[in-house]
Amino acid sequence: MQFTVKGNQEKVIIRIQGINNLIADDYWDRNWINSEIEIILPGYHANFLGDIRTEEIFSFLEQLKEISQTLSGIAELSTMEGLINLKAEINNLGHIQWTGKTTYPIGSGNTLTFNFSNDQSFLSNLITELQMITKHFSIIGNL
Repeated sequence: MQFTVKGNQEKVIIRIQGINNLIADDYWDRNWINSEIEIILPGYHANFLGDIRTEEIFSFLEQLKEISQTLSGIAELSTMEGLINLKAEINNLGHIQWTGKTTYPIGSGNTLTFNFSNDQSFLSNLITELQMITKHFSIIGNL
């Protein structure tokens, strides 16, 4: 399973590989998902592994659905440990400005910041991909 944010020549692909700790039943330990992140930009190509939390994906999906309906606002995937931050800001014409930042290894590694744009027509497929992921990987437990 994966979700992809596309621009004209740019792609941010996050491939979900599975739950990090299947035997945990604790909210904090069970909601980590092993992921592969691939970023393709003119002149750059990054590919690395890291963990994203299920609630981060759920939140990103809900925010994307909101901006898709209202054609205004911001949707952001922001990971707890700073692995990737991906922000979409949409205007009333349906143009989306994406900004991103990733650090690998987390905390002390190299940092890549980037930006690109697309339009609202790209949201439908992204939302569908995220809905499939959230159906398969639900949030386990409560805070």
